[in-house]
Amino acid sequence: MTTFMKYFIYIITLSRIFALQITDLTGDITSFAKMSSDTHISKNNRMSGDNIIGVSLIQYPAHILFSEFFGQVSRNSFLFSSRVGIIDYGKLSDINGNDFSAYDAIIETTIQNYKNNIQYGGSIGYAFSRIGSYTSSLLIYNIGGNKSLFDDKLIIAISLENNIRTIKNYSSYKNQYPIKKRFNLKYDLQYLPLNIIIDYLDEDISSYLTLALQAHVKDNINIYGGKKLHFLDNKFDDEYKLLDNVSIGLSFLTKKLQFNLGLQLNSASSINYGTSLLMQFK
Repeated sequence: MTTFMKYFIYIITLSRIFALQITDLTGDITSFAKMSSDTHISKNNRMSGDNIIGVSLIQYPAHILFSEFFGQVSRNSFLFSSRVGIIDYGKLSDINGNDFSAYDAIIETTIQNYKNNIQYGGSIGYAFSRIGSYTSSLLIYNIGGNKSLFDDKLIIAISLENNIRTIKNYSSYKNQYPIKKRFNLKYDLQYLPLNIIIDYLDEDISSYLTLALQAHVKDNINIYGGKKLHFLDNKFDDEYKLLDNVSIGLSFLTKKLQFNLGLQLNSASSINYGTSLLMQFK
């Protein structure tokens, strides 16, 4: 009985750590390289072209791997995209030394529409998580839109993200899933090949302000960078160092291919790096 209770408490603790991981991640490496300073809807519009397929890999510390398969189809003014993502946490051990596996998975579909310099859309997804023999599942939906101004030089976007409905919990313990409210500005400088992004994400007691950029070095090369600031109860979290929560990346483009690389430095001991390949097909 004592062993069971220890294992049960361990599962609840892990469920609080893992619960939101998969809903926060996408395989959009260009956004990853800007410290995720894009709305959830725009992260599912990854390359110009009518029909796109892609694969992404992101490596996190402790041998945690996120992989994703992505597809995008354009029809008239509508854009349809779907993705399947998996986080593999590898082999873990409980407090009694027993090994078990853990993973999260998500299937999501996004629909977007363009009309009169306005883009709006929504997504719905099903997330499934397993920790040992325990499972949970969630239904997630996101909505958002943006407006282009000054001949597309300025884009203003808002979104409501991580709207979650629990289908099944790991246990009687109920996780809390705050709705995320995002405000995003993107400005294309007139005399420099540079886009500047200002992104504000509110999560109730926590909020994040991200400053990012995208530089067009050549027609087929882009460079990305970002810095995220954390606020707790509307106060700046001064525990972060200057080089914490920064990112950098680049992309190479051809007529039908886009290869992306990205790196995030969350702290001196936490480095994430990812890559993706997108391909246009008929």
